[in-house]
Amino acid sequence: MLQQGAEYKFSISADKGTQGENRFELTSVTPAMAHTEKDGLQVNMVPNPATDVVTINYTNTQKESLSVRILDLAGVCIYNNNTGTVESGSIAVPLSKYAAGIYMVEIVSGSQKIVQKLVKE
Repeated sequence: MLQQGAEYKFSISADKGTQGENRFELTSVTPAMAHTEKDGLQVNMVPNPATDVVTINYTNTQKESLSVRILDLAGVCIYNNNTGTVESGSIAVPLSKYAAGIYMVEIVSGSQKIVQKLVKE
């Protein structure tokens, strides 16, 4: 994933793979619609990037205990919500008291675990 403000370097050499029109391919996924699925657990967060509130939507093919944690990049848990045994739902997480930055959202349902990046503006 390309990061805003990051610098990406590449070289052109005698190697034909570094030359020509087909060297790169860029695709785009709208962050607000980013979607992750693992073994029947499906998660998406809207909006992302978020300012005041992010809504985490989840569905699972099985009814299992589900927990949502938000961690800062140092690994410190800043939000924790155990929803109990559910198959699907959504959680609105208020973000206004957190600093702007990048956070990791960890969703665990049974033996399944999905981690997504959340950008707080």
